[in-house]
Amino acid sequence: MTILRQLGGANDVATGRMRSERINSKLDWSLSHLALYRNSTLNEGRTLYHTKSLNLVALSRPAVEFISNQLNLTVLIDQLEKGKYGMDEAFFSTLNSNLPDLPGGFTTQCLRGPGKRSARNMGRFVIWRAEEAKCRSKRFRHTVCIFGAVSV
Repeated sequence: MTILRQLGGANDVATGRMRSERINSKLDWSLSHLALYRNSTLNEGRTLYHTKSLNLVALSRPAVEFISNQLNLTVLIDQLEKGKYGMDEAFFSTLNSNLPDLPGGFTTQCLRGPGKRSARNMGRFVIWRAEEAKCRSKRFRHTVCIFGAVSV
């Protein structure tokens, strides 16, 4: 809880550019088509800029309430499921970085332009197979170390 308080209401959501081949560009990603906001006037003239994240996120209570009460996620989830690998990693990141009124979120400004690739989050620690010596269990799933107790 101390860490969440230190975030001061900001959401802890890593965000990076989504590779274009992972998104079905034949689908309509306008907020109007997605009917993303329950208040339809908020959907006008806006299109999602897809971003990629991790499955681990920490959202502020106001962000969760906003998502639950202000948004209709049905069409968005359906269209994300029609994409390729990693669509679960696009969901919260895309919401967090596209909706300026989402409490604790931010914009895609940090991703646009040369050299701008990602914003990291604090809630995840990973040891990849390339750092195998650091993985005390010596067990991996999809090149990620499985943490666990090690008998000596």
